[in-house]
Amino acid sequence: MTVRHPKDGYKERGDEATAGEKFKFKFIQDRYHISKDNIIPFSIEAYGVLGNKAKTFLQALAKFKTGGDTKGTYSKIVRFYRARIAVAVQRGNVIVINRWRARYGAAAAGAGA
Repeated sequence: MTVRHPKDGYKERGDEATAGEKFKFKFIQDRYHISKDNIIPFSIEAYGVLGNKAKTFLQALAKFKTGGDTKGTYSKIVRFYRARIAVAVQRGNVIVINRWRARYGAAAAGAGA
């Protein structure tokens, strides 16, 4: 999974997720002999916008999980997956912030004193 932070002045929600998908395709194909059809570039923006490939992947998982069950069950599963992904992204954000604080926080606090 790739998490990208939207750049200043980006035009549409999802632009960075789409850019992440393209980057991931290129990154993998430059290093490995894998068909583009066999790569699922799961990309998400830091604010929670999923790339189109990630959305399609979650929908396929939900359809498989329900086995043809009702639309209500399908939508609950999609919401569950999205909620779990949102939690994972937030946990990752906390890790990044804590690492930054451990490395630079003390120096930044000392500089202002």
